[in-house]
Amino acid sequence: MVQKVIMKLSAIWILILALAGCAPMEREYHADLVVPLQDPSEQLVIKEWSFLQGSGAEVYYQKDGAEPVLLGKTTGGDDGFCPFQKGLYEIAQDGGTLTVRWCFHPSDNDKTHWRSETFDLSFSENG
Repeated sequence: MVQKVIMKLSAIWILILALAGCAPMEREYHADLVVPLQDPSEQLVIKEWSFLQGSGAEVYYQKDGAEPVLLGKTTGGDDGFCPFQKGLYEIAQDGGTLTVRWCFHPSDNDKTHWRSETFDLSFSENG
């Protein structure tokens, strides 16, 4: 009888531990990176994150201190490396087009392992 109680308590305890391990885990967001654009009233706000062995960033456009608008999201490598925090990024603006490039391989000195995303800023001309 005592052995059955111990077995049931052990099973309950294992279930509790398993469920605790399945609790939602959240990304760790790093300090926002603010990048001024050609027009002094405009800026990018890059919210970079890492989680386990993954990383990425959310790229926002902000004008005149208004609420930032999400332009898009980036993905990093599979090693948790955060290129924006390390300064391994480039931003080019050509009128209403903005290109963000980032290196997703930290040991790539010749910069061949880069990804890029181009965003259309024409919506910002309407106010």
